[in-house]
Amino acid sequence: MSSTLAIVRKQNPRKLDESEQDYRDRMMIEAAIKLHHKNKRNENEELELKKLEGECIAIQISRGGYLPMIHTDKEMQPAALRLHKDLSAQFGEKSPLKVMLIDRLVAAWNMANVFETQLDISKYKRNENGSITLTFGDANIKLMREVRKGIESANDQIIRLAQVLQNLTNPPIQVKATNAFIAQNQQVNQGAAPKDLATIDGRQS
Repeated sequence: MSSTLAIVRKQNPRKLDESEQDYRDRMMIEAAIKLHHKNKRNENEELELKKLEGECIAIQISRGGYLPMIHTDKEMQPAALRLHKDLSAQFGEKSPLKVMLIDRLVAAWNMANVFETQLDISKYKRNENGSITLTFGDANIKLMREVRKGIESANDQIIRLAQVLQNLTNPPIQVKATNAFIAQNQQVNQGAAPKDLATIDGRQS
């Protein structure tokens, strides 16, 4: 007896502009949906559904932006998911490498927010009446110093990851010179000197 996945694949041929991996993912999702809505499933179908559900979760985590969101503070999760979608729209998520870099970029963005919140908590004590008291104990100063390092590290990651993504999407143009003449007082790195520079101060070079 054919599996539900095999039946779904037979009924839905691969699209011309669809990669083999995208096609397999789409078929697993459709097969899982079909089995999920089936009123009566036999033992083999229950096992297949369980396996397909695991695959679908993996697809959502790896491609849908849910991996960095797992480690994001609850109140920031909607913003993290929105940022992932915006970055995917800007840089494209067809490449697994781009997906991974976007995941890390969102994670670094969240980490910067976490450190910023920690710095705020370290600097200020919020009183019950709504007022704020500055705190400058030795332990607090050391904590703020470490938190600032964390902020700088997260910001550095954001800058590096964003640059890599930009270079992957729009590679920088590289011009290769075959012959170069550099102005006076500058070093000549490539090519031979023009003939009128063959003699300097009356001496043959």
